[in-house]
Amino acid sequence: MFSDDALMTANIVALGIPIKDPQGCVVGWEQLPDSTMVRYLMSTLGKDEDFGEEVTLHHTADEGIDIVRWIDKEIEEKQKANRGD
Repeated sequence: MFSDDALMTANIVALGIPIKDPQGCVVGWEQLPDSTMVRYLMSTLGKDEDFGEEVTLHHTADEGIDIVRWIDKEIEEKQKANRGD
């Protein structure tokens, strides 16, 4: 139960407490959101969704990167976007 209370409090600190007008639009903050708490929650609770502090590489340096092919691909994608393909 303590853990649930702590998690709920952390959620409130992370998201803040907005002040809303009668239409439900945020017009101010009773408690501002805390970006540090958002980062902490995402790096701990969001690990299963690939949020966190670790970087996962899908390629190794041994595989290498064909820079010319990569540049050609980038140019081709930009040209397609400009043509509207």
